[in-house]
Amino acid sequence: MVNQQRTRGQAVSQQKIQQQRAQYQRMHHKKKHTVKILLWIILAVQLICMVELMLLIRVIAANNEFSGGIGEEPLTNDTIVGKIEVQDECKEDTDQWKLVLVNKWNEMDEGYEPDLTELTDGHRIDSRIAEPLMDMLRKAKEAGHTIYILSAYRSMEKQTSLYEAEVAEWRSLGYSPTGAKEKAGTVVAVPGTSEHQLGLAVDLVSSEYVQLDEGAEKTAGYQWLVKHCHEYGFILRYPNGKTDVTGIIYEPWHFRYVGKEAAEIIMEDGLTLEEYLEQGKEE
Repeated sequence: MVNQQRTRGQAVSQQKIQQQRAQYQRMHHKKKHTVKILLWIILAVQLICMVELMLLIRVIAANNEFSGGIGEEPLTNDTIVGKIEVQDECKEDTDQWKLVLVNKWNEMDEGYEPDLTELTDGHRIDSRIAEPLMDMLRKAKEAGHTIYILSAYRSMEKQTSLYEAEVAEWRSLGYSPTGAKEKAGTVVAVPGTSEHQLGLAVDLVSSEYVQLDEGAEKTAGYQWLVKHCHEYGFILRYPNGKTDVTGIIYEPWHFRYVGKEAAEIIMEDGLTLEEYLEQGKEE
């Protein structure tokens, strides 16, 4: 009888031990699962931080590449360095300088040097477009859009450097020297054929998206610019589907000053500068 009770007690004790062991294993498994979740959360946060850091680095790199920096606020008339001065021969109210055509088929005049105004961020532009450009950026800011200038006037040396770098990129992809130059010329204008060298063109991006690619067109800032740029004499110079006409790929960031009258017609009719000038010849 005593042996039976002892055996029964041992069985109960073993059962309790097994239950405690099972409970401990469940708790240990749950703890390991919780730790795994915490580790995954930490990893996700680190990845997000890395992505944000990479984006910041790309913004800084873009600014260095295009000889300028992104400020905390968009430029205004008050940020223009020095008084806007216009050369005597340019004081006449003519459209010739506004509508000068420079593309892969029309090189700029050799030795052309625009009268430039320097902005506080280091960018320079033709003095005659400084005021309308600043007005446009200020109005965009009032409408809730922060617009940055990534590139403005470029010297021959700067344009040459950018073009040669683009050629090298295409060569690295296996293109022949001739093929690489042809491809590069649709992305970065051949030196002597770039509107940036005129001082009449600016590359603009919204704070929502600072990459120089087609993603820029999806921003509210870009939509505002396309809708209102003609009011300040600017046009979207290289619209989508017009590469055969302009010689340059679609660039939703490249805006060119042509004057209010021409800009209104070009933007409302969906024309390029080439088509507008050709239309004028036919008339």
